[in-house]
Amino acid sequence: MTDYELNREVALEVFGYYPEHLPGHDPVYPNRGVALEDWAGDIRAAWKVVERLRELGLVIITIAPSPGNSYWEVLETTLNSFIFARDPEVCRAICLAALKAVRQQKEATEHE
Repeated sequence: MTDYELNREVALEVFGYYPEHLPGHDPVYPNRGVALEDWAGDIRAAWKVVERLRELGLVIITIAPSPGNSYWEVLETTLNSFIFARDPEVCRAICLAALKAVRQQKEATEHE
């Protein structure tokens, strides 16, 4: 997944943007829409993802380099589950964990 695709998924699923508000939705004016933040490439923006998870009741408890390799590991937890993501870039690892957590939370609420 490219950074753009990851940022788009974060916008839609973590922050709740509507698809029609994102760039590329309008074929006549493809640049029309809300500019996406670089959550997958900028640590200040990625930290907003962490803050958003807190607002949703999800908490990232570990963000650390993996021992013995160049991957970052992100572990997210709620009261009854753990989400794990790893990537060479910490911002991408945060975004990947956030997407997994939000998707799992959505799936759990759909089955209630």
